[in-house]
Amino acid sequence: TEPSGKSDGWKARSVKTGKSKDSDCPSGATLCAVLVLHWTFRRYSNMNERESDFVALVDGPSLECESLRQNGILCEIMDFETKGVFHDYLLMRKFYVIKLTQYEKVLLLDSDTIVVGPLRHFFEFNARCGQVLSEDPPCWPETDHVDICTDNETPLVLAQQTAGTPILTAFFLVHPNRKAWLDMANALESLCGNSIVCSRQYIYRYGWNQSEINSRPHNWPLRFALRKRNHDTLSWQQMGAGFTDQGFAEYYFAQHLHSLYSISHRTCKIKYLHFNFPPKPWFCPGPHCTDQDAAFRKSRKRRSQATLADLRWGGHKCATDWWHQFVLAKSHIISQPNTCADRCRRRLEQMQNDRATFTDSTMTNYTPCAKDWNPRWPPLLQDTRPDAQLFNIVPKKT
Repeated sequence: TEPSGKSDGWKARSVKTGKSKDSDCPSGATLCAVLVLHWTFRRYSNMNERESDFVALVDGPSLECESLRQNGILCEIMDFETKGVFHDYLLMRKFYVIKLTQYEKVLLLDSDTIVVGPLRHFFEFNARCGQVLSEDPPCWPETDHVDICTDNETPLVLAQQTAGTPILTAFFLVHPNRKAWLDMANALESLCGNSIVCSRQYIYRYGWNQSEINSRPHNWPLRFALRKRNHDTLSWQQMGAGFTDQGFAEYYFAQHLHSLYSISHRTCKIKYLHFNFPPKPWFCPGPHCTDQDAAFRKSRKRRSQATLADLRWGGHKCATDWWHQFVLAKSHIISQPNTCADRCRRRLEQMQNDRATFTDSTMTNYTPCAKDWNPRWPPLLQDTRPDAQLFNIVPKKT
């Protein structure tokens, strides 16, 4: 996709802007990240081609789309109509999924993710505010505040929360709706359009809507650092990514619409892995994949993360898991000679072979580090929740 039209201060990592030196294939190695994500989705999610499409959101036709189509991926050219605000803010383009009304449900996954297990229950069952989504596998809401999800209604959005944010748009399921799309686009345009620049400084100072005095993130349970503080102490700055698409999603879907079903890894088996720490696996090894990378010196959390990561593979502590999936997937990736898929696959194979210090270059004996693969990971039990008695309703299939 194209870079942001306004300087909003956020360097996107999971939404790929076309900056590769290869003008025909501007996404470079990130194209293979999408192909690996697609392969893991088809292999592990329990969702086949007959009942689900895998779609890549793009700005326009390109040679990369040909490689995607050859691998069973649809290219959806985003048409924002007259809503120029989406050209101004790159990350807000994710919300285009609400416009995909040809589908009953759409699960948005960032390109820096892989699927590691079944996701079928998210499509098979309809979430209802305050109720269990599914019992097998177990999944229920992490946050039950009626101020973010109107009781007993089907929410527009189901999303993951983490310790750092109440809405992580890397895993973002919606019920597409034309009116909901227009309402959201109009709201975003009124808040951040024309001469207004919704930058870090602007949002941290004024919030997402100055007319709503109490507009601030809700006190979500995984915000462990603020567990003993009340709602009034929270701010968009304390949210971390509060000025980005995640902050707008928290304001609009949770606070304005009261239509968010919030889940987490401790209440729901969310079988995917998000490589949210730079550098991305498909860029390593490389000159920026070193222990001196400035990205890891910015905060204590990232320094702690860096100590767990082997940066020859990427910045995430489980970056080797991505490469393991690439090794498994590459023989299944359709890459005709000199296509974009062929170029990125050959580039990554060379990077894989460059790691001479690893005795098992084929990774045939590799054991994934992600908890989602670990059979010893304890099952989620409803009695681990203090208010478990609220969740005794058996979900109905849709």
